[in-house]
Amino acid sequence: MRRDRPPAALQDVPRQPGPLPSAQALVAQSFEIVEATIDNIHAAYRAGILTARQLVQMYLDRIGAYDKKGPTINAIISLDPTALQEADRLDAAFTRLRERASSVRCTAYPSS
Repeated sequence: MRRDRPPAALQDVPRQPGPLPSAQALVAQSFEIVEATIDNIHAAYRAGILTARQLVQMYLDRIGAYDKKGPTINAIISLDPTALQEADRLDAAFTRLRERASSVRCTAYPSS
């Protein structure tokens, strides 16, 4: 059955202009770096909800907020100017690895 109008429950919901963010972007926004462990970060990578670039950008944003602005604690002496490019390279390598791994088929055989 085709409907020309949304269901009554959705008719009063205001629509945001512009494209909707991707699910991956929404999860990355909610990924809390402050309490994240290495295992949390790896799990987020494997789940496809966090990229190396997003992670590096989160750290750069925190450095900017706490070291350069805000309390200006001046704890960071220097930053690698190629950090985001390196993150992009790692993301590309991880994507290739994931694609290659998804093409491998394994069958478990019970031992007697």
